[in-house]
Amino acid sequence: MPYTALSTTVATIAATTLTGIAFGAIEGITIDLAVAQPLKVATGLQDGFSLDSVEQAGVYGGIFAVASEVRQECPVLREKSAGSVISSWGRTFP
Repeated sequence: MPYTALSTTVATIAATTLTGIAFGAIEGITIDLAVAQPLKVATGLQDGFSLDSVEQAGVYGGIFAVASEVRQECPVLREKSAGSVISSWGRTFP
């Protein structure tokens, strides 16, 4: 059974990724419904609650949760901060 360790590793990565997507999507939707949309309605930028905005928040929440997870797990990305990556492109931002 030489494939047992590989199967376990693949299953762990898949489970972690799917869990990250689910929690990120739920968090994005919650923030959109509890904070962002009520503020938009209160300021007159939006007439009512938008399901398109909720869907978009879920998609982006899932994507960014997985991206954050990958950055934490990868030693090369973990060592670099956003500032060092930007400055390595020859641009500096305050």
